Amino acid sequence: MKTLSIICPQEAPVCMDALLDYINTWHCEIYVREAGQLEIKVDEQIVNSEQFILRKHFPWVKVDVLS
Repeated sequence: MKTLSIICPQEAPVCMDALLDYINTWHCEIYVREAGQLEIKVDEQIVNSEQFILRKHFPWVKVDVLS
């Protein structure tokens, strides 16, 4: 498993709800580090595709692989 950090700007657009819906639907291990920063656990095999999906559909977030 890998951990992805998702950092949302304070002035996040209205589609923040869509991001949260996506995460809640497809990921069961969600951690809120602090306001505006989420962490999700994903299988190593899908790290690249998950980063692509998040960057493509939510270009205003910063996505980093932590471990």
